Amino acid sequence: MSKHRTVGISMNPQLEERAKARATALGLKFSPYATLCIEAELNGMARIMRDDSLDLEQAIARAREFMERKTLSIDFELDIEQLLERLKLPYSRHPRIEGMISDFSIESSEGSWVIECRYNVRNNYALALGQAILLKAVPRVRGVILLIPYTEGLKPEVLEEFTRHDICILTPDTLEPFLAGLQSA
Repeated sequence: MSKHRTVGISMNPQLEERAKARATALGLKFSPYATLCIEAELNGMARIMRDDSLDLEQAIARAREFMERKTLSIDFELDIEQLLERLKLPYSRHPRIEGMISDFSIESSEGSWVIECRYNVRNNYALALGQAILLKAVPRVRGVILLIPYTEGLKPEVLEEFTRHDICILTPDTLEPFLAGLQSA
């Protein structure tokens, strides 16, 4: 295991203030919080950049696999949008939240609930957690829901990590009762 090394980063003072407040709210010091966010981003980027070659046959196979996953992901988002429409909730599709785009947000007088849809979170749960933490750090965001098709097969420690950061993991079956509870609150 390599030794950690201190590095300096420069950021907008307002972003730094919000990030420090969010780290404190999560019970973390700023440095471990920033490290978690960076690791989540790098883990996602590592999957994109890994094994890139100019082998046309391999490129077509990877493109086919990518397009299949993309289709499943978009179909999942469309199913969730139909559910939100059926529930007659005031939602926004692909809202821009402090320079970040999410899948959906539901506005209330107490703030926004942001919904991030992940058809297959198992391969990129650290990235999904980092995205949820960044969205939750925005002052007007009341909560973040990570919406996945099913929880079977998801490691308990993954669920615990999301819970520890107060990120809701729901499925389409549990989303409706959760949102009904928000409406009645």
